[in-house]
Amino acid sequence: MAWPKNDSEWTSTHSSTTTRIVQLENITQRYGTRERQFVAVQNVSLGVDEGEFVALLGPSGCGKSTLLRIISGLTAPSEGRVFYRG
Repeated sequence: MAWPKNDSEWTSTHSSTTTRIVQLENITQRYGTRERQFVAVQNVSLGVDEGEFVALLGPSGCGKSTLLRIISGLTAPSEGRVFYRG
C-alpha cells in the first residue's frame, strides 16, 4: 500500500462486516450529592469499530480518565449505557 493513503482508503474502513467493539450511548457521570454535584462527563455517545484507532484528547479535568474508567467497567455511569461487542 502506498503512503499516504488516498481519500477512499481512509474512508472505506466501514464495511458491512465491521464489528462494533465499544458503543457508548448518552454517558453522563456525576459526583457528589444533589446540593453539591460535579458533572465530569455529560451526554457522550461514541462508537468504536474493529480496526479503528481512537485517541481521547482534552485539557486536564475534562473527563478523559473518567470516560476510560467507564469504558473499562471500573466505574458505572450515572446515566447512559455501555456495550462491549454488542
